[in-house]
Amino acid sequence: MINEREKLKETDEYKRAMEEEWASRQQALQIQAEEAKNLRRLQKRRKAESLRLLDVERRQEEWIEEVRSSQKKDEENMNLKERVRVQAEVRSELKRLEVSCHIMAKSISTRGTCSLQTSLADPSPRSSLAV
Repeated sequence: MINEREKLKETDEYKRAMEEEWASRQQALQIQAEEAKNLRRLQKRRKAESLRLLDVERRQEEWIEEVRSSQKKDEENMNLKERVRVQAEVRSELKRLEVSCHIMAKSISTRGTCSLQTSLADPSPRSSLAV
């Protein structure tokens, strides 16, 4: 029985069948290796795309934050300019009032002197009420 198997293994048909089987297995292994390589390439591409999308999101968020910051600074500057404008108006009004009050004080002083001189000249009770 062993001899028959050994004889069968030595035949060309058996050798050809073994070579075909070996070639078929090699081809299957090569296909599997190619599929694994393609899968790794696809995974790498997906990971790169995912990282790219995350980077785009991060840059968009940074840009939005920069815009918000810029808008906030612009608003602060506008508020500051408004405060400066109002302060300038207040200063101008105070200066005008100061000049007006000075003129009024001078006028009152001048009138008071005239009134005092009149009351000194006329000792009537009516003129003393004016003082």
